[in-house]
Amino acid sequence: MNGIVDEIGDLRRRLSALERKSNSIVRYGIVREVDPETGRARVGLQDGEGGEFLTPFIPWQEAATGAAKSHMPLSVGQAVELKSHTGDIVDAVIQGSLNSSENPRPSSKGDEYVLLQVGAALVRVASGGDKIEMSVGGVSLTVSSAGVEIAGGQVTHNGTNIGDTHTHGGVSPGPNNTSTPN
Repeated sequence: MNGIVDEIGDLRRRLSALERKSNSIVRYGIVREVDPETGRARVGLQDGEGGEFLTPFIPWQEAATGAAKSHMPLSVGQAVELKSHTGDIVDAVIQGSLNSSENPRPSSKGDEYVLLQVGAALVRVASGGDKIEMSVGGVSLTVSSAGVEIAGGQVTHNGTNIGDTHTHGGVSPGPNNTSTPN
């Protein structure tokens, strides 16, 4: 009889361990530390008692790692999804990030691609890929089927002003310099 009781106890422990691992295959948490050099981050996960525990540094997936490569480091405070095929956090990989009230979507349109680096630059590909916009500070560049438009800043080539304020010297006949372009 003791053998059966021991076997039932062993089965219960094994089932409990399997349930615990199964419940840990996918987890959601908040990035707390980032190591961009190694492509790893520590994530804060809920501990089930209202607190939080930190994972060890675990890798995040990149969009591309072959001939085309990407480097898009996570940021502290970013909500992420972790997956572990074994259910053990040491085998986990950060698979994706999730929008949150602290980090909302940069667009609500279904027909554009937006890449935003907060405080630095914005790249937007509009519907059908017929327009690409990039802006940095007060300067914007738009490439579309109508042409190329640059607004703000100064346009230079090899250090020479070729924008809307440049003049041409040595023009003959006439004055030494032309007026600025219209």
